[in-house]
Parts: sequence; C-alpha cells; structure tokens
Amino acid sequence: MSSGGEIRLPLDLSNLTDEELILAYGHVLGALRERGIIRTKNIVGELGERYCETIFNKQVGLPSFAVLPTNAKDVDAEDCDWLAYSTKSVTLSSAKRTGLFHLSNDHNLQDKRFDYLLVCILNDSMLLRAIYRFEWGLFWELKSWSSTQKAWFLSLTKKNLKYADQVYNQ
Repeated sequence: MSSGGEIRLPLDLSNLTDEELILAYGHVLGALRERGIIRTKNIVGELGERYCETIFNKQVGLPSFAVLPTNAKDVDAEDCDWLAYSTKSVTLSSAKRTGLFHLSNDHNLQDKRFDYLLVCILNDSMLLRAIYRFEWGLFWELKSWSSTQKAWFLSLTKKNLKYADQVYNQ
C-alpha cells in the first residue's frame, strides 16, 4: 500500500517511442504475472482483489481473507469464517457502476451467490483509494438491471456508497 506520497518510476516514460512504450507495457504485464500480482488480463479487477486481500489481512477488526482461483463464479474470495466475497474494481475515471453480475432477471433474494460485495476504487495510477463493503441484502436492494446486457450491476452513486461499510479510505 502506498502511504499517499507519489511513487516515482525509475525511468522517464516520456522519452520512449510509442513502440517502446507498448513493449514496456508488455514487460510490466509479464513481471506482474511472474510475481503473482495478477493472474489474468483484467488488471483493475486483479489489483482490486489483491488490495482487498492485503487490507483484510492487515487491518485489525477485519477477518483474514483469501482470494480464490479465477474460475469461481460470482465469488472471488472467502474469509476465515467461510463467508463468500464478490469483488468489483473500478478506477476513479470510470467509477459510475460496478461490473456485471450474471444472475437471471428473476433471480431471488434467498438464492444468494455471495455474502458480501467489495467495491474497490483505484485511482488512475492503479493505487487503492477506497474499499466499500455491501452485505448481500443491501446489494440486492440497491442493484439495477441492464436490459441490454441481461445482467445486474450496482450504481456507484454517493447515495449507494453511503449505505455501505467503508472498509478502507485513502
């Protein structure tokens, strides 16, 4: 986690050609995979999961937390009490709504897929700004249906975020 200060890159990217910058991006992705920081090409989502794991495992009062393999449907992590978490991550510049939840239009409240939804908000430099926690019932009450994408999402309005527990704030 960053202490809020600006982190300086060891290299001046402004001097790179477009091709060199693209190549550097590929090398950074490879290094992130080699270190186990990301597992897929969903960088924002992967970083959000990693930040959640770090915060939950370090912050007093939060349960220990483990990210699950990437093939788990709608569940990204479990805590020490076997409670299931879905994580959705966004950057500040795109933070209008979460990604999609592929539950049917007639899915019901009792058929819960996860116990908590964690919404991770990253800044445009991919550093963690905030984590919000919604219980399943609250998610269910606040969710919206996308008729074009045939899936649910959560609007990230100030009103909706106010209902959640803010687990982390930078």
